[in-house]
Formats: sequence, C-alpha cells, structure tokens
Amino acid sequence: MSSRSGNEDPPRTQADSDSEPPKMATDPFRKAGNIYLRILQVAEADRPSFLNENCDDDQVRGLVEEMLQNDAASAQSAGLTAPFSETVIRDTVQNSEGCPLFSHPDAPPEQFGRYVIERELGRGGMGAVYLAHDSQLDRKVALKIPFFKDDADRAEAIERFSREARTMATVQHANLCPVFDVGQFQQWHYLTMAYIDGQTLAEKLDDSGAMATDVAVALLQKVALALHQAHEAGIVHRDLKPANIMLTKNGEPIIMDFGLARRQVAGEAELTHSRAVMGSPSYMAPEQVEARQAEIGPATDIYALGVMLYLLVTGKRPFVGSAASIFGQIVSQTPEAPSKLRYELPTAIDAICMKAMEKAPKKRQATATEFAAELSRVPSGPAGGAPTVSFRPEREPASSGSHMKHEAELRQVTIAIFAYEPDDSASSGSSASHSEQLHDQAKSFATFVSKKVAALGGATVHALGEEVTACFGFPHTFEDAPQRAIRVGLQVMRDLAASEQNKAGLPAAAQTRVTIHSGEAVAENVDSGAGMTVSLVGDARNTANRLSAISESGTIVISAATHQRVALYFECESLGPQRVRGIAKPVELFEVKKEAASRNRVELVDPGNLTPLVGRNTELTILKDRWEQALDELGQIVLLIGDAGLGKSRLIRELREHVIEEDSEDAAVIELRCSQYHQGTSFFPIAEFLSQLLEFEDRSPEERLDSVVRYLQDLKLETAENIALLCDVLSVPTGARYPALTFSPHRIKELTQEFLLHWLRQMADASPVLFIVEDLHWLDPSTLELLEKHVSEFERGRVLSVLTFRHEFETPWSSKPHQTQIALNRLTKRQIGEMMRKRTGRKDIPESIVNQVIDRTDGIPLFIEEFTVVIIESGILDSTDTEASTASLLNVIPATLQDLLLSRLDRMAADRDVIQFAATIGREFSFELLAAACDLPEADLHSELDKLVRAEILFQKGQRSEAGYIFKHALLQDAAYRSMLSTKRQACHQCIAEALESRFPQTAEAQPELLAHHFTAAGSTEKAVGYWLKAGLRSREQSAEIEAISHLTKGRKLVETLPESPERDGMELQILSPLGTAYIASRGYAAPEVGPIFARARELCEKIGDPTALLAVMWGIWVWNLVCGKLQLCRDLAQEAMGWAEAGGDRGIIMETHHLPAVTMQYRGDYARARDHSAEAISLCDDPEVCRFWTARTGQNSSVAHRCYLFLPLWHLGSTDEALRVNEEAIGLAREIAHPFTLAYVLHHTGWFLLQCRLGAQLQAAAEEQIAITSEQGFAFWHASAIFYKGAGLFHQGDVEAALPLMEEGAQAWHATGAELTMTYQFSTLCKAYTAAGRFEDAHKALDRGLRFVEDNEERCEEAELYRVKGELLLAESSDQTAAEACFHQALATARRQQGKAWELRTTMSLARLWQQQNRREEAHAVLTSVYATWTEGFTTPDLKDAGALLAELQR
Repeated sequence: MSSRSGNEDPPRTQADSDSEPPKMATDPFRKAGNIYLRILQVAEADRPSFLNENCDDDQVRGLVEEMLQNDAASAQSAGLTAPFSETVIRDTVQNSEGCPLFSHPDAPPEQFGRYVIERELGRGGMGAVYLAHDSQLDRKVALKIPFFKDDADRAEAIERFSREARTMATVQHANLCPVFDVGQFQQWHYLTMAYIDGQTLAEKLDDSGAMATDVAVALLQKVALALHQAHEAGIVHRDLKPANIMLTKNGEPIIMDFGLARRQVAGEAELTHSRAVMGSPSYMAPEQVEARQAEIGPATDIYALGVMLYLLVTGKRPFVGSAASIFGQIVSQTPEAPSKLRYELPTAIDAICMKAMEKAPKKRQATATEFAAELSRVPSGPAGGAPTVSFRPEREPASSGSHMKHEAELRQVTIAIFAYEPDDSASSGSSASHSEQLHDQAKSFATFVSKKVAALGGATVHALGEEVTACFGFPHTFEDAPQRAIRVGLQVMRDLAASEQNKAGLPAAAQTRVTIHSGEAVAENVDSGAGMTVSLVGDARNTANRLSAISESGTIVISAATHQRVALYFECESLGPQRVRGIAKPVELFEVKKEAASRNRVELVDPGNLTPLVGRNTELTILKDRWEQALDELGQIVLLIGDAGLGKSRLIRELREHVIEEDSEDAAVIELRCSQYHQGTSFFPIAEFLSQLLEFEDRSPEERLDSVVRYLQDLKLETAENIALLCDVLSVPTGARYPALTFSPHRIKELTQEFLLHWLRQMADASPVLFIVEDLHWLDPSTLELLEKHVSEFERGRVLSVLTFRHEFETPWSSKPHQTQIALNRLTKRQIGEMMRKRTGRKDIPESIVNQVIDRTDGIPLFIEEFTVVIIESGILDSTDTEASTASLLNVIPATLQDLLLSRLDRMAADRDVIQFAATIGREFSFELLAAACDLPEADLHSELDKLVRAEILFQKGQRSEAGYIFKHALLQDAAYRSMLSTKRQACHQCIAEALESRFPQTAEAQPELLAHHFTAAGSTEKAVGYWLKAGLRSREQSAEIEAISHLTKGRKLVETLPESPERDGMELQILSPLGTAYIASRGYAAPEVGPIFARARELCEKIGDPTALLAVMWGIWVWNLVCGKLQLCRDLAQEAMGWAEAGGDRGIIMETHHLPAVTMQYRGDYARARDHSAEAISLCDDPEVCRFWTARTGQNSSVAHRCYLFLPLWHLGSTDEALRVNEEAIGLAREIAHPFTLAYVLHHTGWFLLQCRLGAQLQAAAEEQIAITSEQGFAFWHASAIFYKGAGLFHQGDVEAALPLMEEGAQAWHATGAELTMTYQFSTLCKAYTAAGRFEDAHKALDRGLRFVEDNEERCEEAELYRVKGELLLAESSDQTAAEACFHQALATARRQQGKAWELRTTMSLARLWQQQNRREEAHAVLTSVYATWTEGFTTPDLKDAGALLAELQR
C-alpha cells in the first residue's frame, strides 16, 4: 500500500462496485436502465401509461420494452417463479455502465471527523468511496459512505453497511481488504478500510484483455485461499466479481466489498427477503438466481470463481445478454468449454471451470482450498496459455483426443509419503463389509491428507489404498518446501491423535507413518483428460518409497538429505545408518520429534558455528547508537530492509546480544517473528511470542490461564477485560472464571490493540525495551495496524523498535522524525575474502577460489556462507589442484539454497520459457538476441521482461529494443537453467545459435566461441567443431594462447565423439596443428602435449594426403624434438622434409621447409649451411601473404624467423655488420606485422645475438621489452629466456651481484618448460659470471653441465666457447696455464672446424693473453694478427675493439 499527495493525478482505485467517477446518464441505454428499474415497481397493467409519461425517446422506449420481453421469455424458459429484485437490476445496470441510478445525499464535508476527505474515488449502487487522510494515524484510507433511495431502504442499508464492517473485521488475510473503523459522523454512516493504490481486476481486463493462463491461475489461487479464510469464519461473499478485486501496484489481488456478504452464524438476522435475488448477474450461481437462500453458501462463491477463471483465460463471460437472458442461461444452459474459445488452453482449465459452474452446489469443488489446489496442478508454460515461445523445429501439436503432456522440468522436490496399517477386523457397528470399510477409510484418509497438503501449498501426486504421496516444490516452489512437508506431517499426526478423527473413519496416529525425502526428480503436470496430476520420476521418488517401506508406524522419518535442509527448524533424533533395498550405501535416517521453538535460522545456529559478522560494522554501529538514544527516552524506529540472505536476522542477533550483555538496566527484549503460514491469523507474532514466554507447551488450558493471570498481575494489568482479551489472542479458554467478551469483533480488535499498546508502555516504564518485529512482508493486517499506531505513539520513551522486511514491502505510514532506514547491500570482494577466511579459519585461501565464490554468490552473505561450507566439507583447500576442483564443486547449487532460488522464480506470474531462454543465453543478454531466438511477439516479450525487472530478478540497461539485461544473481540464472530437461536445453541452445548465425553475422565473426558453446550444448557437433576451430584460430591471431588451447581442445573432444570417417579425420587434423602451436606459444616448444599432438596429426596427414597440412605437422614434430634436444633426429626430419618439399615443387612449402635444416645446422654448429638455408628461404619467397599463411600454421612469421637464423650464423661466420643489419630488419618486420608471438620470438633471438656480441646495455633493454610482452601475453617459454638475458645484460655491464640471481632464475624457468636446447650458452654464460664472482665450484658445475649437453644432444654451437671458458676458469682458479692452454687449443680447433670466426677470434685473444703472461709476446702478436687480419667488418663490436687494443699492447 502507498499514499499519494492530493495534487497528483488520481489513480484508478477501489470503490463499492464497478467503480468509475460519476457520469450523467445521457446515452439511450443508461436512460433505458433507469426507466427499466423504475417500471419494475409499477403494476403490469399500468406500465404502458408509465412509459408514455416518462419516455419521450422512441429508441429508449424500444430498449425498455425489449428488456421486459426478454425478461419474461427468459424467466419462462428457465422456469423461474420468483420476481427479479430491483436491487439486482439496479446493481446490474450500474455495474454495466458505471453511473449511479439514484441521487446520493449531500456531499460530506472535507473535514469528516478525524478524516480529511481528499477526493472521490468512485461510487456504486450502494454508496460512494472517498480517498481520505486519517489525521490521527497519519495515513491514507478509503472512506466508504452509503446513500439510499428512500427512507424505507435506510434501516436495511445501514444494517447491511454495518454488517460489511463486522464481516471484514472478523477475518484477516493478506488478500482481503482490512477494515479499520466504522461509525457515524453527523448524518453520515461510514466505514474506513485500507486504501489500495492500483486498479480493479475489471479495469485490468479492460486494458489488457484475456490473461496468460499462468498469470490467471496464480492470481485466482490467491483469491481462492483468501476466500477460504472467509469461509472458515462462516462468511460467504455472494458478490465476487472482477470489479470487487483490487490489484495492487505489485499485482497482488485484494478482495473488496463485502456489502452483500452473508455470515452463516446462528442468531444473525437475514436481511433479504426469502425470495429476493442479490448479486451481479454474470457471476451469480443458480441458487442465487432462483433465490434458494438455504443453498447459498461457500459453493456460491466457488461458482463465481469459476466464472472469473473463465473470463480471465478467454476474455469472455460464459453467459452474455440482458440480465433476464443471463439468468435464464445460468439455470438452464451449459457454457462452452474455455478451450473452445482459446484452443491452446489445457483441458485442466476446462475441468476446473466446468466443475465450479455446476448447477448443483454439491457437485462443485468442496472448498475454495480445493479450487486453489486444482489450479496449482494446471501446467505452466506454453500449454498453460501464456504467449508461447516456439522452438525450432516447431513442437508437434497433440492429436485430438490424445492425453496431453506438458513440459517437464528437472526440480529439487521434497516428497512426503503418508501411509497407515489398516485394522484387520471389521467395525462391529457397521453393516458394511470389511472390504467396504477399508475402502471408505482409504478414501477418507486420502481426502484428509490431501487437504492438509494443499493448505501448505503441496500437491498430491498419488493416492492408492493406504498410501498418499505428496510433493512440495512442484508445481510451485517455496523457499521452505522441506519445512512445509514436515509441518504437514506433524499436523496429520497431531490431528489423527485426536479421538474425533478416529470417529470420522480415519486411522489412529499409532497406525500411521510419514516418510519424507528431498532430492532431484523430473516433474511435470500431466493432463489425462480427467484432470491434472503431478508426475514425478527419478531418484527422489524411488528413495522416498524405499524409505517408507522400512519406516515404523507412529513416526515421522526424514532422510539425511531433508535433515540437512531443516535441522535448525525441528528437533530430530538420529536413527543411525539404515540398510535400504536398492541403495548401495547405508542411509542415515532421523525421526522428527517436534518443531523447534524459534523460526529464525540465525537464532537456531549454535553460537560457536556462527560465521563471524563481516561488512556490517556501519549498520551495527547505527543500531547501537539508536539504542543509546532510546535509553535516553528518545524512542527510535529502525527499518532494516534487505532481500533474503543479506543478514537482517544476523544483525538483530548481534544487537540483542549487545543489549543483553552491555546494558546494566535489565533491558527487556520483545521479539516478534511473522510467519508466511499465518498471514491471515490476527496477532499471530504476538501470540507466538507470549506463548513461548509463558511456556505454554505441554500445559493444560487451566495451567495456561493461570500463567496469563500471573503475568498480567506482575504487570499490574490484571483486569478481567485484559485477561479475556489476552486469552482471546492466545486461544486460551477462560471458562467460567472470566466472562466471555460480548463486544463486536471490530471492537474486540480495537480493545486488543489498545491493550497491547498499553502492555508495551508498561514494559517500557519498567525497563528499556528492544522491540523487534521480523519479516513484516508476512505480517497479518491486525498486527500491521497495531504497528502503525505504535510508530505514531512511541515518539518518546525507552523503546527501540527494529522492523525488518524485504524490498517489496512498503510501510503504510510515512517517514517519521524518529525513524531510521537501513538498506543492506551486498558484500565487497575484500569482505567476501575476509568472511571466507574467518569461516574456514584459514588465511591461505587461494585468490582463485575467492574469485569463484564471488562470481557464484554476488556478495550475498547467506550464499557465501553456504558455498564456504561446501568448500570446507569437500576438503578442497588441501587439494593440489584447487582451482579446477573448486570450479567443478562450485558449479553445483547447495541444496540449502535451491528452494530459495526457485521460489523466487516461481513467485513470478511470468512465462517460464522466457526466463529459461534468457538463462540459456547467459548471465547477460540483449533484448535483440532474445527476441531473435524465441518466436514471441516483441510486445509480449517486453511485458515478460518488465515483470522480471520489477521483481528484481533482472536488471535492465537501456530502453526497449536496445535494452540489455543481467540476472541479479548468477545463482538465479543457474537455477532457471538447471530446471530445464536436457532436451529443452538443447532446443534453446539451438535456437540461440541459429539466431546468432543468421541474424548477427558480426557477432558470429567476432565471437565464434559463443556460437560454438551454443551448438555444443545443442548437440550440433559438426557445427560446434567448426566454430571451436574458428575461435581457436582467432585467439591464436590475437596471441591469446590459453584461450586458443581451451577452444581447440573443446573442439578436439567433440571430434572424438564422431564416428570414424574421412570428414572426421579432416576436422581433427584442422584442429591439431593450431593446437600444437598454441601449446608451443603458451608453454614452450618442449611442452609434453606438443609431441603427441603432432604425432597424431602426422598419422592423419598420411592417411588423408594433405601436403600443406603435412608440412605444418612435420614442422611441429621437428620443433618439439629440437627443443627437447634431439638434434640428430631433427637432422633426419629436416632432410626428409626437404626431400618431400622439393619433390612437390611448391615454392612456399620449399621456403618454409628450409627453416628446418637452417635451425638444426645452427645448433649443431654448421653455421655455413645454416646461413645458406636461411638465405635460400628468403630468396625463394618473401611475400607477406605467403608468410601470413604459414604464420597461422606454425605460430611465427616466416620472414622474421628466417632472418633470425640468418643473423645468428652470420655473426658466427664473422659477418658482424651484416648480422646487425639483418637483426634490425627482423625486428622492424616483427613490429610492422604486430604479431606478439613473433615479436617475442625475434626479441629472444636478438637477446642471444647481443649476448654473443657482449653488448650488455642493448641486451638488457631488449630483455626488458621481451619481459613486458611475454608477461602480458603469457609466453612462459620466452619469458624465461628474457629473465636470463636481463641478468646477462647486467653481467656484461659489470654488475655481477645483480646479474646472477636473474640468470639462475631464468635458466631454471627455461629448463622447467622441458627445454633442453640453448642450455649450452646459458651454462657458458653462467660459468663466466660465477668465475667473475669467485664462485669456482658453481662455475665448474655450470661448465660440466654445458659440456654434457654438447655431447648428449650434439648441440655444438657453443662448444668452442665452452672450451675457451674452461680455460679461463682454470686460470682464474688455479693458474694452471698448461691445462688452460690445452683448452684454448681445443676451442680453436673446434671453431676452425665449424668456420666459427667469432669463436676463433675470442679464443685467440684468450691464448694471446696467456702467452703474454708467459712473455711469449711475439707469438701472441703473430697469432692474433693472423686471425684479426681476416676480419673486414664489425670493428665497433666489443670483441674487435678488444682484439685491436690487445694487438697494440703486444706491439709495445
């Protein structure tokens, strides 16, 4: 409810009947209606003259005469003998046209007692309704004032008006309009009731036409259950119709206008004459039409429910015409079935409507609850009448006459089996046979249990013999389905224990057993033609049946799965593990003893098991501050607002503990908890609180009365009236000790509220009071009205009132100066991590796990707590592969949350297909894609999405067709998705994939992995493989190697599911080459996955005969073996590849193949042949397009790669300047093509080149650039070499201390990738650095390892340098000049054999220095001059500079 200011546009809102602002009766029909009503009072013989005097319009006169003729004809055909009441026709014409037919009294004054009238809302045949402001309680109310035709009608109208107030005051329900006040001001009688800001159901139908079946069913279920509450109180509405049902802004139906209601209470006079007809014709039951007063009862309202259901789903009333014509049809004709007017309606609707509109009251549904239960079994979805979402291919329509099955869902349900052991002997007092008695008892038991089940929202699945199976959680989900099942079980056992039940033919409690199990099942509504039934197939039902077979009579037994969900709410005793037929492992069972005292989850948790409070310090500080203000007699109200799971109850617990532990004034805590099961029970939260406070359990009525008296005596409130009032609230009989209350129900309610407010004041006078009311969204109207008064009256005093509720609830009072509102938000990432660490008691939770919990829980504390428990119980924190294991673990929704999530979705009166389709697209989706994927008109789709946005299931960004949406919680999306069976999921994914492919080509091009995902889930394997390949190649182009591996691996796994065929082999081969190169780029050439991938690829190439693919595969095999250090094998592979390429004659293939021998020869120390192969490759084909083609297959640009293995041998061969030129050219090309892997590749080889050149500063700069790009791209292989090169650069600049840790780290990381290649120059450089640092032992180890790689792997490119470095180490360590000279000579021999001029020059300098030390200067000068003289370039490099300087020195 909400209020509006007087200057706003008036909303369409409630009135007495079909309400509209008053209009003049100017059109012919309205004039005819007025005259027709008046002529009914005229004798038939005098009617012509009456018409002559009062009707000067021929058209109007013709209409009146037609009404009279139809009236007479219909009455005759229907066999009616009773006259039609003027009241009925007056109401009919007014309701049809919206105008008053009689003048109303003088308009009431604006100041109407305590009320200020703001404007008229509408009027009906019996009165007018005004919007007024209650100045005493500061709220908007609807003020109803009757008006009358003449004095004769006055007494009856006043009594009827008074009766409406009494009627509405005696029953409370969330869907019944509460009455606040009744009285007389001056000459006006009035009543005030809740102001409902919205529109009538009639107006809604006028605006929108027929409703979707799901919407109509959900709405009328609520109406029926509210009506049942009235019926239970002995009240029959008798004028139920769309105009008397208001819809709030949230779509909640509220039953209005009990002006014609009838109390079936002994001693109350019946106002209407015995043959008078009262009601609205289209909705009147036959017994009303024929004025059979004795038969008018609850079944009369059920008839009206049937008519409304008919109207809501078809847009038409079952009978139409003039009033008299409608009356005739009602008593003599059967309407067409609704499905005849709207073919897609399920036959369940036909069955419910036609049964409700039976002519005989006894043939209709027995109760309004039964009507609601039948509605609950109507299938939802397309066949339910909502706008359908068509999957391609189209669903086949059910054949005529066939049993129609509606869409099944995979649901978490709780199954309860109620069974009993029949007596063996027949009753001696019955003439029926024993078999007949058993049959009657089984039938009575089934009816008895089914009513209990339906009352708490369950559905009877099966009733056969002595067993009834019920389901909670389908077709409608509740967040507490297991609790509901157990509560029904407790109620059944309690009622069966009462002696009167046994007299009713029911078994005793000792003969009965209840077995309950929660689990997964495929659930669906099935229309067999005879009515709707719930079908359950799956483990949950099978297990429940097996458990029932071993349960003992007289017990309520639940499985461990159910116990996990309800352990906090019921006192249970473990029965230990039990062997159950058909279940491999023993099953632990529990016996339910009774319900726990508290209904609050947080309150029931052992304090030691509570998760520490995180992220709520600000809110808790505010609450504590407001408590301090309350202690200073500044009464405070705090509204604590938040969705389920955000921590409202936890904050309340913390505050209460603070008040109790910290306060020295002996504060009192009054804690009221509202219940969703008792929204229609007056003062239920107070009654529950006081019942627990006074320890009523297991006490007799007399003892309870004594407790009430003592309690009130302690408070000095022990008057007889107060005792009687409190006993009335607590349902404690007073017997003869205290007289029964004789006031009207309304007056009793007023006195009760006054007493309770006085009680609260007395408590506050004695000590400070913390007054808590939790879950106002479930509050009954009487307590809500009490709270309104409390908020207004307790502006001062030692009371802190904390009221909690969810966002959808609005307080009926406006903001107050002493009121604070706290809205709870979700936790931040930091707070989530803190909460998890505190809950687990561990500080080492990996960041990846925290991030996954964040993604799954969206910062909802309850969700975080439940997922953390899952993680703790799984032991995953001690696992070696926590990330992958956690992803799998957290992909499951904890059982404790499943009902909560699905209930959020089920509360929506929305097309289930829409939300499931949206969930299939993903957490985020666009309107455009959803509209393209599902065949639903845009207007209908907007309407459905608007509902989900209003319910905060979705958030919307943008408007209309440009809108994007996101699920509020990832778990909501997951729950919606998981509720579908696999066949429907596949259909949804197929539609989405096809829509993306045909309607969104840019998305298909930019995000092929999206189409791959949907085609995979749809089971379209070949399509999916194509898109996974495309996604992998696209990722490779973007150097997103990890993503490429993921995409290509998914495609490969799919290919493996296909049957053997050439096409299958071709698809696999297309995937393997890029997959292998992606592994190379990501994890290094020697990654263990690379070899097997390329081996399988070669096998397929030879099978298919694809030369291009074969080269890429051979390249892959070669490079893997190369980096693994198998150079002999690589030489053979290179020769084989060259022979095969030259035989084929393709210049591009020959060009690319030259790379294999070029690289192999470089590492084997054959620099001249390496140079020749690279130069030949460049001369053969250096076309950018050809190189780009091979880049896609090898992962590196050919032009750049060939140049790398040109400048390296050129340096060794002494062409230093040429090597520097080619190096610069290679780097420029790499930057130009902007291919990250190629750039990393050339930087690595540049580092090697600069290292050999001893250009320390340039080497460090290149290494740092390489580090940056490899870190960004995730190139672990090249990143390792970059770290090494950075250290080497520092070493060559003289910073040995900083250099060594980096060089060691880089070498270890390189070797960790599995690489055996280039270890020779890494160990050579390390040996130099260790020697410079004086770490001779480490230098020897490095040297030995380097020489071992030379011999084992034949990697000889660094062989000469290693022998030279060995000689330098011997000189530095021990001055063993002889051994050192031998090493130098061995190095020179090696260098000359390899034509390695660079190594020859460097070794010659080492030998010349040694000879210089030995005073062999002339020999030294001669040998160095002979080598130096062969050089024609490179004189600016360190080696040539050093050689020139040494020669000059030797000449001195």
